Amino acid sequence: MSFLAEPTLKKPAPPNEDVVVDVVELMLTEQEKRLFDLMKDVVRKNKLGTTLRVAGGWVRDKILNFKMEDSKAVDIDIALDNMLGCDFAILVNRWLEENGEEHHDFGVMHKNSEKSKHLETARVKVLGLSIDLVNLRTETYTEDSRIPTAKIGTPLEDALRRDLTINSLFYNINTGKIEDFTRVGYLHLQKRIIKTPLPPLTTLLDDPLRVLRAMRFANRFNFNVDEELYTAFCDPEVHQALDEKVSRERIGQEVDLMISSDRPLQAIGLMCEVGIFHIVFRLPDTLLELPPFDLRNACLGCLINLDSLIHHHFDGMRHTAADLRLARYAAITAPLRNVRYECERRHRPTPVTRHVLQNELRMNSKTVDSVYAVHEASIEFQFLMHLGLNNIDRLRVADILRKVGPLWKLGMMTALITEMYPAKTSRTYAEALDTIPDEFERPERMIVANYKLLQVGNREKRR
Repeated sequence: MSFLAEPTLKKPAPPNEDVVVDVVELMLTEQEKRLFDLMKDVVRKNKLGTTLRVAGGWVRDKILNFKMEDSKAVDIDIALDNMLGCDFAILVNRWLEENGEEHHDFGVMHKNSEKSKHLETARVKVLGLSIDLVNLRTETYTEDSRIPTAKIGTPLEDALRRDLTINSLFYNINTGKIEDFTRVGYLHLQKRIIKTPLPPLTTLLDDPLRVLRAMRFANRFNFNVDEELYTAFCDPEVHQALDEKVSRERIGQEVDLMISSDRPLQAIGLMCEVGIFHIVFRLPDTLLELPPFDLRNACLGCLINLDSLIHHHFDGMRHTAADLRLARYAAITAPLRNVRYECERRHRPTPVTRHVLQNELRMNSKTVDSVYAVHEASIEFQFLMHLGLNNIDRLRVADILRKVGPLWKLGMMTALITEMYPAKTSRTYAEALDTIPDEFERPERMIVANYKLLQVGNREKRR
């Protein structure tokens, strides 16, 4: 379906009725109702004639009735059709001051200070909520950068520039109605489809980070990836753009959101399947040892084994979200535990895991050190297990516990998942997930049982 671009107007006409989604009414919190009433009052009082629209993820999550985070952490993006975000923020703060409400200085964010100075985003705190105020916009990209040149746009142009149709919906504060200018955003939410508003190759080549964002949203909501979008995921030109145009910081942020989610397997599995795992988890050129032949599937297999063990075998691994995140990073890099590279800065052989996590995913030093400690402990535990339970040196066990401290259980779990045959992941991620075993084969069950015995022994030593 194609749509004609609307003319740019100082005061755009009301939206056509066919973009209004009447079948659903959003359930607003009292805090949100107060915020939107305040915003409308600012428009009326100053005779602005502005149409205020909430854009993006807030609308999507409200329609899905998806659990919102703590209100203090929720950002609400409000798009304006006829004035600058910073100018509107000044009027909002003036309203708050005149009405005896707490007000804060607002910040201005420059997404591209040279090319889009007139489209700065103003961030202001209102009634305890963090609000981003910005113009509706349209964007154009150059071949060598994912940072667009932006100019004032229409609601349709703003919707079409979004990464996914499910993120292109608006909530019109003035009318209290949901607007779907792509005409398919709400339908795709209903049918649980991940699809781009524009042709997928155009969207992904404009900003290759959208590859990882699309995978993350498919994972988060358990949605299906559109067939045309999946084909674009596999395109070598998209892979090259992801490797060359996107900063490692942004890649690391997306990976961390995947790993920290309730079920990261779908996202990481899809990453392996379409052939970008080696771009995301990029290895250095100066390897001193060869990694496993089928590295991506070995890494995914360890992550699958971890998931299966936690849910079906090792109730002792039920820890905090931070512990689980650390366990997953240790699992997905476990096949690299014994691989080193020549680090120019350190002038000595260095674990590849450090390079992947610190240099490629830009993780903080504390997390990197913790993963390394877990890997070192796992190697020690694995060595002890191969000696046999009757021949284990208690002093050596005590030394491992002293070195790794409270991370000893993660070390043992990481050793265990590398001992078991990884789940089959050479077909599709969906088929792989279907084969996660509730019960492992007899040799694997024996390994699990032995590690459980060692875990019990370690608990006794810690007391």
